[in-house]
Amino acid sequence: MVEEMLAHIAERGSENMDIPAQDGVQFMVEEVMHSFDHVGGNRTLSASSPLFNMNDGVIVVEAKAAYQSGGRLFEMLPYPLRNDFAFMSDGQKQAELFARLAMAYLGDPQMMKEVMPNAYKVYEQLIAISFDPVSEEANISPFFWGNSNPDGSGKIRG
Repeated sequence: MVEEMLAHIAERGSENMDIPAQDGVQFMVEEVMHSFDHVGGNRTLSASSPLFNMNDGVIVVEAKAAYQSGGRLFEMLPYPLRNDFAFMSDGQKQAELFARLAMAYLGDPQMMKEVMPNAYKVYEQLIAISFDPVSEEANISPFFWGNSNPDGSGKIRG
């Protein structure tokens, strides 16, 4: 399914797909965040962090509370938090939650800051969206790209 969707988008664009464009974008962002989570072999950032422990991890506890409250994150978090996903391993659930919460951060960082302050702090360090005070446009902060150049400028040379 994933490969077919990406091949279709690469060949013909998203306009001829039977899904709304925003759903396609959300899907692709989630998949990119899975690759960000994966650190090689069978290891992921989410599964190695106590913050994502499915029993008592701070981020998982926040996510479950946000889901149960029926608030703005309710529609995003049933997968993987709902009971009918019990067949999934904790590692799979952690990876899905990591990617879903990254989408929440990227989509509405202020909402995440209000609803899930601990998760917000983690994603702020990992992704760090900032606003340029001159242009007021969202930018990925140098924290994310900072090691791309030996002079520390974060600029990519080609």
